[in-house]
Amino acid sequence: METELIKKIKDNYGLEIINVQVLSGGWMNKKYLVTTIDNKKYVVKLFSPEKVKKMSKGEFSVDYLDEQLVNNLKIENYMYGNCLNCEKINLTHDNKLVFVYNGYRVAIIDYISGIYVPREYISNEQLHKLGQECAKMHLLFKNVDSSKYIGEYLKLPSIEKLFNNYQNKISNKIGEVSDEYLELLSVQGKGLRCLKDKSIINEIPIAVTHGDFADDNILFDGEIPHILDFELVRVNSPLLDVGRIIMSYCFEYDCINYNKMNSFILGYDKELSIQDNDIFLSLITVWINEVDMWIKENYFNKPLTEKAKRFQDELIYLTNNLIPIIEQYKNGGNLKDFCDNKSKQRRLLK
Repeated sequence: METELIKKIKDNYGLEIINVQVLSGGWMNKKYLVTTIDNKKYVVKLFSPEKVKKMSKGEFSVDYLDEQLVNNLKIENYMYGNCLNCEKINLTHDNKLVFVYNGYRVAIIDYISGIYVPREYISNEQLHKLGQECAKMHLLFKNVDSSKYIGEYLKLPSIEKLFNNYQNKISNKIGEVSDEYLELLSVQGKGLRCLKDKSIINEIPIAVTHGDFADDNILFDGEIPHILDFELVRVNSPLLDVGRIIMSYCFEYDCINYNKMNSFILGYDKELSIQDNDIFLSLITVWINEVDMWIKENYFNKPLTEKAKRFQDELIYLTNNLIPIIEQYKNGGNLKDFCDNKSKQRRLLK
């Protein structure tokens, strides 16, 4: 960390930093764990304006960071103040959530004692607690004003936009394309036609939601989950959070582990009612939001990081199983039967 940034932190917060550790993760952002002279720990996060410009494909300028980023951090503090297990953003001496440094917006966040737990080691008790915390978060989001979220950035794509993206992928193939990708494109087209025929998108509930509720934004202190990073709060669907966390923790060996998923569902249902049909719709919602992020040509023509490959594998599964999931949703299917049948099919294929 630069000496000038350390000085600005002292000027803005009165914190005298004596130790700095670089933290990994946070695409295009920077993070540091710092210790102060009074032996307190904080996370210093530098938000990159280029990340927003790139993700929004130019729809939002750096001004986004002065408006919606600050609004999202206010929401995070609102959640913290209402007893959600999440980060607390500290205020500067003049009551601001961020200050500007070399083009970045900088926030000072209370350090949370906890560890990242990968899907291989997550317990049913942890998933149950996480379900409860997710439902509490969604209840609090009901009080958040959605009018500040303008434009199409991060919103649920329309069926027209999905078809347009699909046609672009069909028409703009660059070079020699893998057979797997071509097959997935064919399956994607069938899935889109099924979504359109059954008017699924119109049935997805829309609200302000976390929007980046994946396992890398969860820390566990024993069984207690802590939710991180409200940077990508958006108007989309609470079911995106539900389906994304199910895929992050419960998808394994090319199947969804029903027992793990059910632990999360039971925890969620203690605070906010949720049914099997909601879960099927949550998986459809993840596919709608993420298929064009992870099923694209260049991701089948180059080596991927472990994290990117994990997301790709999840979206390959959802693409190949989208029509059966839609049928289960429309016909009031049973989650346990669906998961058990898919597990049996996998064993037979092996």
